[in-house]
Amino acid sequence: MITAAQVLAYVERLRDLYEAQLRLGQSETWQCDQRTRDLWCLSHFIDDRYADLDSDRRRDLGWAFNRMVRSAEDPFEVAAIVIHVGDNGLAIEDYSKDYWTARNHRKWD
Repeated sequence: MITAAQVLAYVERLRDLYEAQLRLGQSETWQCDQRTRDLWCLSHFIDDRYADLDSDRRRDLGWAFNRMVRSAEDPFEVAAIVIHVGDNGLAIEDYSKDYWTARNHRKWD
């Protein structure tokens, strides 16, 4: 299973590209906080990772990430959970599964 550290490493390789997209149309003095940049990059990373899936599944994975990340401290850990779900074809809406709990997701290794 992919870890939060691995997700961070993957995103760091693409960060310049993703952040350039984030800055499109903004003034030269525009800035946003680190969490906003991280969330932007992670959303695009997840979307790019599942570009070959049907649009409904890709949308659902993105929505799952957006829902979960609102209440989590580490967005990279949330992305790792969503990637685990996406890579293994697991049910997104089955919140009874403990892989949705960030602190428990490592048990699936």
